Amino acid sequence: MTSPNHLPFRSVLFLKNTESGFEDIKSYGADWHIVDIEDGVPPVKKNKVRKFISGKLQGGSFEGLRTLVRINGLEDREELIKDLKLLPHQSVDGFILPKLHSVEDIKIFERLIADAEVELGLKEEYFSLVPLLETPSAILNAFDIVNASPRNIAVMFGHADMVSGMHCDNTWESLTVARQVTVMAARSCGIEPFDTPYTVLDRPNGFIDECKKVKALGFAGKALIHPSQVPLANIIFTPTPGEAADAEELLEQYGRSEYILRKPNKGKLFIGAPHVRNAERIVKLSETAQPLEAKESVMGEMPRGGIKPEIFYEDSLVDGDFELSVTDAWLTLWESAFFTTNITYTSKDVCHKLGLKDRLAPSMLLFTLSISMSVSKFSEHALFHLALKNAKYLAPVYPGDTLRNHFTINTIRPTSDGENLVTESTHTLLNQWGDVVYTSDKTTLFPNIEPTDRNSPIEKQLRPTQPEILRQRVITRADDIRDHLNGNVSTLDSPLIIHSHVKAFDESEIHALSTLLRLTNPHHYNNIVFDRTDRFIPGPFVIAASVALPVNDLGRVLYEEIVHSSNINIVNFGDTIGAISYILARSPITDSPNLEEVTVKTIGIKNLDMNELTRTPLPKSLFTPDLINPSEYEAICRESFPLLQNRIACQTVRKLIRTK
Repeated sequence: MTSPNHLPFRSVLFLKNTESGFEDIKSYGADWHIVDIEDGVPPVKKNKVRKFISGKLQGGSFEGLRTLVRINGLEDREELIKDLKLLPHQSVDGFILPKLHSVEDIKIFERLIADAEVELGLKEEYFSLVPLLETPSAILNAFDIVNASPRNIAVMFGHADMVSGMHCDNTWESLTVARQVTVMAARSCGIEPFDTPYTVLDRPNGFIDECKKVKALGFAGKALIHPSQVPLANIIFTPTPGEAADAEELLEQYGRSEYILRKPNKGKLFIGAPHVRNAERIVKLSETAQPLEAKESVMGEMPRGGIKPEIFYEDSLVDGDFELSVTDAWLTLWESAFFTTNITYTSKDVCHKLGLKDRLAPSMLLFTLSISMSVSKFSEHALFHLALKNAKYLAPVYPGDTLRNHFTINTIRPTSDGENLVTESTHTLLNQWGDVVYTSDKTTLFPNIEPTDRNSPIEKQLRPTQPEILRQRVITRADDIRDHLNGNVSTLDSPLIIHSHVKAFDESEIHALSTLLRLTNPHHYNNIVFDRTDRFIPGPFVIAASVALPVNDLGRVLYEEIVHSSNINIVNFGDTIGAISYILARSPITDSPNLEEVTVKTIGIKNLDMNELTRTPLPKSLFTPDLINPSEYEAICRESFPLLQNRIACQTVRKLIRTK
């Protein structure tokens, strides 16, 4: 008999009681095999099938395999006695016990099976037991049933009789509690639970989905009704190589008495005894589970983007990977996501009067592109984007223009704890004629990369910076569009404006924009690797949303540039962003008496009814013109305004040119 201790129950395959069903069983790759003489066999055929199974057992069909026999229940005692006369055999590991209601049922089965062992001359407790919890009373008595016998090596949940007994629908929701009780009972006894079969053979996606759901509940595997389901179940219920490697890393670190595990894009994870036990379980399961192997195989390697050591040095100049043409469809998609009233973005007539040949691409779109077009060569595997500064729209970008980019690493320095590196870089967009149209500076946190020493001068020099053509054009030609400058400037007494508009992020919308703008960090879109709480909105989109919300409240804005901006707390799909703005300074523009320059700080706030902020004063320390880091914001909120704790999404200080 095969020892059941510490064996996986990923795939437990019901065999078809025919000659073809018993052929080539070993090739299926199942962890366990079930020979069924209970519900899977019509009463009129039980004698014939019983003799057929007995012959296969006697003939050695199951030698070397892990085999369970589902015998008849106690309510069908006559058939059960026949089962125990013909089916106990040395190649059988144990019996699945159906239609249980109480501990007494287990005791009766034990006595009957012990008698069969004596009759066969087998040692005591040769056969193991697998209680099948498929009745409401079995679920209510699950703990006692599972702990009733030392022979119990696993627990199976059965759905068909449960649905019948509960008079409920056969849905995931109606059976979730019964499944959870099954898992808790099994785990309390230290044995493995496996789930009922998925019975729709032509829906493999449904099968995969149900396997993932029951795995999430704690099941070790699933009963199967067709060999085609075996490899899928084995894959799903086996730790991946990545999961096994992570578990081994955790155990190694814990063994060195290090209790904080740092993972890229996951933050700092505390390690305690429960994490260690789970890691040990994963490692053990990955070692005991037998993987499927092809006769010929090849190992794949995944290309890795982001900064390369050979270009990671100060004053390094790196060209981007690709060019992008800004089309009208782009602008339509952007404007459908981020509200704007800037007439240089929305009105061709105004732009023509300013001497521009078409309406302009929005500044925040170019702000995002200046970052996103560098992702594949620069920041794809950065730990965190700390800040963006000096973002300026220098020259017009029109629909149809083609943009390319380059970036320069200005400085590289270690963090105060020496564990990571901070870079300051400049990101530049150029049009099809090579003119610089947009620039931004970025502060980024990287894991430790050994910088390359560069003693020789850089071979390629930066193109001279483009003058601020667009800003000057707006100022000098503003009188030509005075008929259009009828925007409303806030007449509020307070410099603090609570904006009424909010932005809810839709997952399909963000996926479309991320694809269009080449934001390739898997945390934005990979719902296989990352669950909903670990997938988040790209930082530039959060900033763009927050500065779009005040458009009706800050007057007729003709031009904007970003002094500095940063993301404070992660924003997930389903979160809603609101905004507040604080006027830091106002100054006249000498060359155009109808315009003024306003410095404004906008703070994006997530998941809050903005009306709440009109009922109590806010601490002025939130609105300093300086760049405040996330921990400082949280300290201010914790000490002075807890309502905003963990709710500040981003901060942006801008200079706006607007009508007076």
